[in-house]
Amino acid sequence: MVIKRLLQVLGRQADLVENGVQALEAWRGGGYAIILTDCHMPEMDGFALTAAIRAEEAASGRRTPIIAFTAAATSEEVQQCTTAGMDDFLSKPVNMEQLKATLERWLDHDAG
Repeated sequence: MVIKRLLQVLGRQADLVENGVQALEAWRGGGYAIILTDCHMPEMDGFALTAAIRAEEAASGRRTPIIAFTAAATSEEVQQCTTAGMDDFLSKPVNMEQLKATLERWLDHDAG
């Protein structure tokens, strides 16, 4: 996938999953500094994924930054991202500079 190659070029590791259900299970396993999610995935979309994560985080006190990828960066979809609890969004197709800036904004500069 394009995003995984971009992340590798930036020196970042990434786990890829096929759908939102797998993403939720991976997140529950722990160890993720950030989540990059497509808004429109099968089985559980990025909005439902984010809502599920935020509900579970409410009990734990932790908060994982969630960044949406969306092809339709309309004001309505941006609002839907915010309402679901996403922290930021990137429009597709994402370019290297946008991705780098977003990661720097949400991750510790010493993390890798």
